[in-house]
Amino acid sequence: MKRDLSDNVESVARILKRDGYETLFLYGGRGLFDGMRSYAVRNGWDRFIEQKHFTKPTFTTIWGVCDEDLMARAVEEFRELAKTGKPFLGTLLSVSNHKPFTYPKGRIPEDPTPASGIMP
Repeated sequence: MKRDLSDNVESVARILKRDGYETLFLYGGRGLFDGMRSYAVRNGWDRFIEQKHFTKPTFTTIWGVCDEDLMARAVEEFRELAKTGKPFLGTLLSVSNHKPFTYPKGRIPEDPTPASGIMP
C-alpha cells in the first residue's frame, strides 16, 4: 500500500462509488501501518474504520483487534448502511494472518500458550 503510484488507483471502491455506492473499509489494525488508511481514503473508500475506532475490543493482539470484533462491527455498519436503501461496498481486512497467531483462551480447544515458548 505504501508504494509509489498508489494514489488515484482505479479500485473496485472507486468504480462502484461512481455508480452511487457508499464505500466502507474496516481494518482490525492501525491505519498508519503500511499506509492502509491513506491508501483506502485516496482510492475510493468513503470511510475507514481501524483499531482505534473499536472502543472496547474483546481481544487484541500486537497486530490489532480480533476477527470476532471486526466481523461484529462490520455487521453493525452494514445494517446501518442497508437502512439507507443505497447500495454499498464493505471491505474487511483481518490481521489474524500474522504470527504469533494469538487468540483468547477458551475459544477453541487448543491451548494458545505453546509448551516450548516458540510459536509455530
